[in-house]
Amino acid sequence: MAPFFLTWSLYLLFKGFNLLERGVSFRRATSLHFLGGILFGLGMYTYLAYRVSPALVLLVLAFYWRLAKQGGWQTRFLRSAACFVLSSVVVFLPLGLYFYSHPGSFFGYAGRMALWNRGNPLGDLARSTVHTFAMFNIAGDDNFRHNIPRWSELSWPVGQLFLFGLFRSCCLIQDARIVMHDGNATLRSTWGRLFGIMSRDCFPVIFLFAWFLVAMLPVVLSGARSPHALRSILMLPPAIIIAGQGGYWLYQQLQKRIRPAGLKVMVIILLAFLTANAYRAYFVVWAQSPGLPSSFSSHAVLLARELDALPAETPKYVLVQPQDNLMLVRGIPISAQPTMFITDTFRPEEQEAKNIHYLLPAEQCSIPAGALTFFLGDGE
Repeated sequence: MAPFFLTWSLYLLFKGFNLLERGVSFRRATSLHFLGGILFGLGMYTYLAYRVSPALVLLVLAFYWRLAKQGGWQTRFLRSAACFVLSSVVVFLPLGLYFYSHPGSFFGYAGRMALWNRGNPLGDLARSTVHTFAMFNIAGDDNFRHNIPRWSELSWPVGQLFLFGLFRSCCLIQDARIVMHDGNATLRSTWGRLFGIMSRDCFPVIFLFAWFLVAMLPVVLSGARSPHALRSILMLPPAIIIAGQGGYWLYQQLQKRIRPAGLKVMVIILLAFLTANAYRAYFVVWAQSPGLPSSFSSHAVLLARELDALPAETPKYVLVQPQDNLMLVRGIPISAQPTMFITDTFRPEEQEAKNIHYLLPAEQCSIPAGALTFFLGDGE
């Protein structure tokens, strides 16, 4: 949901400003920004990594404010931008008020996982950055919930197109800067060069790079293992767009050297290979891997079914093994939540009614004689 909300909200933000610049109906542009703001605000309810996304909105606003000043439509810009911002703030307000009342919910987990809480922050930052860049073509996430362990996040052909796209984007920026620099003394200063790459020709590429790098921050600034496909999920849209650009550029080059009929056959073969490769990866290799069930807490599900099958009058005690950096919810490791959900025993009164109790291993001595004891750990 995080990439969904961010992609559509940014699309509507761009679309609305493009309509304003062309002098199209202000009402239509504002309605797009109103809808985009709603979608952007909803994205705040999805995943922690989404909190970096306001930086991308600010970048878009800065770019179009510059165009508005040049084109003399500042008033329309301010009104429409305010519509986007206000609608997103209103949607986010309930969650924002909760965070204001419970600051630990906003900073707690992210703060514990932060890079600066580690012994070697600079070394961890460098390692995490290298691993995150390498995950697209070399070695990806090793968690079954996110990936086939250690497989690259992009299949081989798409990964190569991603590299082509990066190379082509860098060439486009350089070409645009050379064209703008010729005969323009204002671009020789530092600020001039900055505004030069923020030109209409460069900005789409700059924005994709910015999206890619900003979305990488939740991974490289956290102390979590890397690469981490889930935490870097907002990198997915720009990565695929860049790969698409690489594919389009390669197609244009092949058009100059290969006859249309032959090129069409090559495209069909490539699409067939990508489809077959995705089917094999997902339905054969991943779905049939022995380590897959435990990665989705199958042990917690089996335990829940076993607990539900026992009579309510039988005292049942579940010893939950804590894990490193694992969040506690009301004193119990979060790994117990699937079992609590299935047995409907999250609240203390529900636990009392069903005679199911959750303890830490250190509390094992408090279990009364004759009670049934169960162990819930990592994958067991």
